[in-house]
Amino acid sequence: GKPKLRFDILAKIAQQIDTPLVLHGGSGTPEKDVQEAVKHGIAKVNICTELVAAFGKTYIKTQAPQDFKYTIPNLFGPSKEAGYQLALEKIRLFKGL
Repeated sequence: GKPKLRFDILAKIAQQIDTPLVLHGGSGTPEKDVQEAVKHGIAKVNICTELVAAFGKTYIKTQAPQDFKYTIPNLFGPSKEAGYQLALEKIRLFKGL
């Protein structure tokens, strides 16, 4: 189901502690909710599922035309770049750049 973030509680927690807060399960959380969570004290957003999906989709896209005959640089290079680009996109989005 759709994540239900309690921004009121998050704001209270952020006011009472100095520890950076982490949003686990950021993959699939609506972008506007993540942006709002950042405004209320979230310092790190975990998006592992999205990174794995980006890696997998890029792997198939780059390897299928080669009949999955790969070299290590060809295998990891494009997929690593896809993950990097996803991370940059999320950072820009969450920081409102």
